[in-house]
Amino acid sequence: AAADDRGLKFRRHPALQRAIAGLTGGATILIAGRPDKGKTSFVADILTDFAPQAVQVFGPNRPILWLCNEGAGARIKPRLYQAALDMNIHQIQQLSNAGTLEELYSQAIGAPIDFIRIKNAHGMSMAQVEQILELMKPSIVVYDMLANMRLGRGKSSGNKAEDLEAVAQISRELAVMYDHVAIQTAQISAEGDDMLYPSYSALKDSKTALQGAVDTIIMLGSLNNPSVANLRGISTPKNKFAVPGQPSCVTVEAVLDGANCRVRQT
Repeated sequence: AAADDRGLKFRRHPALQRAIAGLTGGATILIAGRPDKGKTSFVADILTDFAPQAVQVFGPNRPILWLCNEGAGARIKPRLYQAALDMNIHQIQQLSNAGTLEELYSQAIGAPIDFIRIKNAHGMSMAQVEQILELMKPSIVVYDMLANMRLGRGKSSGNKAEDLEAVAQISRELAVMYDHVAIQTAQISAEGDDMLYPSYSALKDSKTALQGAVDTIIMLGSLNNPSVANLRGISTPKNKFAVPGQPSCVTVEAVLDGANCRVRQT
């Protein structure tokens, strides 16, 4: 199975495609970045690339689930259309007015238009998440943001780092139990501010706890200089899915195309 390298690949990001082996059920990927620096666009970019692959790897009846507990889920839907079609919002509106948007979107993701499903998860506990997984049987689950997920009523320890580690461990167990790829989002703390390639100790509310509960960490670094506002540094400081013969940690510069919700490797 390892030799076949079967699974989901980062086809739009050559450096990640070379460094990270195919993702299959049970894999947990953490995507971290500073606030308002393109995490949602990056996830939309990745998911719309993964969608046709998920149909091939997991089958057409196992959708992608995006659990959103940071802002309204309705704001994410247009970004998926933009990322899938590589168009800005005005072009998307024109397609919608012409009545061709849904057909073109479905073609782009190689699946029905509801294959990537967004669900508001504000205040949701991990037990409630498991109930959804049982019913939906998704191929990919996005926890956006992981730190806002709840263990359950009366289960909080009062320690943010410990609670975050517990939630991460549960999401990892659920990925194995229900055979899906878990993608978690987290923030980079002030320690990693104004850095293209921060270390993974710069994750908010965690120095080592969260880092040990995931398989691969993808950092989306950025600089505060306005002249390079769209420059991003993509790195993999932890990568348990390293491709044999390739370095596990890669560092590569990319550009955030916020208008089209794409992150393009330079």
